[in-house]
Amino acid sequence: MAGPLISFAAVSSTISNVQTYRVSNVTDTSANFAGSTSIVAGSDAYGYFRYSKVVIPPIFCNDIYGSSMVATKEEKISGSGMTFYSTAQNLLPNTEYAYCAVVSNNAKNPTEIKYGGVEHFTTAPCATCAQTTIKTNDATTIGETYANLNGFYNSTEPVKTYFQYRKVTPPTTANRSVDNLGGYIYGNWISTTIKSHTAGTSGNINNIISNLTPNTTYQFQAVADTGTIDSPNPIYGDVYAFLTSPSGSGGGGDHGTGVFYGNDNWGSSGTYGGSYGTSTPASNTTTTTTPLTIGAVATPPGDATVHYHEGIETVFTRQIIANKPLAKMFGYQDGTDLQSFAWTLSDFFAKVFGYVDGNGREIRVSEPDVAAYQINIVGNKLTVYEYYYSRIINVRNLTSTLKNADGYEYYFKK
Repeated sequence: MAGPLISFAAVSSTISNVQTYRVSNVTDTSANFAGSTSIVAGSDAYGYFRYSKVVIPPIFCNDIYGSSMVATKEEKISGSGMTFYSTAQNLLPNTEYAYCAVVSNNAKNPTEIKYGGVEHFTTAPCATCAQTTIKTNDATTIGETYANLNGFYNSTEPVKTYFQYRKVTPPTTANRSVDNLGGYIYGNWISTTIKSHTAGTSGNINNIISNLTPNTTYQFQAVADTGTIDSPNPIYGDVYAFLTSPSGSGGGGDHGTGVFYGNDNWGSSGTYGGSYGTSTPASNTTTTTTPLTIGAVATPPGDATVHYHEGIETVFTRQIIANKPLAKMFGYQDGTDLQSFAWTLSDFFAKVFGYVDGNGREIRVSEPDVAAYQINIVGNKLTVYEYYYSRIINVRNLTSTLKNADGYEYYFKK
């Protein structure tokens, strides 16, 4: 059901001087935030804070915060000095965070949002917390059709370890196309046998894999999982690669190993970013699989999910930053500012897909974490999948018409 169209007559600003104060009372899992603002007498104002792990360092409060961005509960501001506070809970120990103060004139469908500056802090270490680390080591005893995968784990809690590996086909003239964005073709991940370890143990892990293809590159990584079958908690080591021996060579040397990042597709130890991602959860920003259809049940990638009072340009920017091959298709050059380029390209995408009009009206989402807007290339066609509660509700192609807002969306004048 389409929402009402908001009229944007000239309205003077009611919010000014939003400030982010330095964080206080930082522990290993919490921190106290404070901010302030000035508002016109008789006006309403609502304050909250955005914070996230520093994956892509934010420059401005309304800039990119990554898929880990969290917003505190919005509170109505009142009282002398217009100062407001909140506490962030469930933070990760020994982790750098960025945060900032945000003030709006309406808790549900604001027409004015102002931002404070960005501050940084690092949580305290947690010496008593359960700790698990996983490391991928070079493959050894590599033959025509087999290889020995190696790694190392260290865990203060019960943990399961295994490896996952997949075939990599390098780019050629034939397969370097828009569809595969650079030419590398990756097979599906294959998992090895899971091995269980008791708490407080560490050591080398290995697994011999077979039925490989001669003279072929494979990626692999060690995985540690401290969760359960119903609630897994995988931790990923670096992605390494090896080259199997040519057919007829007999094989068996230790060769062709080392860290392999391909098209900048891989993060470092700790989290896995999917085929083109850089942070958890995995991103499927661009897909060449069977196109999704309206009504299909699907899980959107984390970087496409819209958080509290974010615009669609924000999630487009996150996806472009996480998918450098896509950025290069539209003119990005290595060595230049990817974040600035992505922000400009996302504004272009938002306009051509009809999420922003020529008067600066932008579609935003009033309910956090329920909607997602995923950029896709299906064949050679640029497409956006719209999700609502993990169901495809719209497949949007290029258009110059501002879309009608659904019930969870609203129009915001940028």
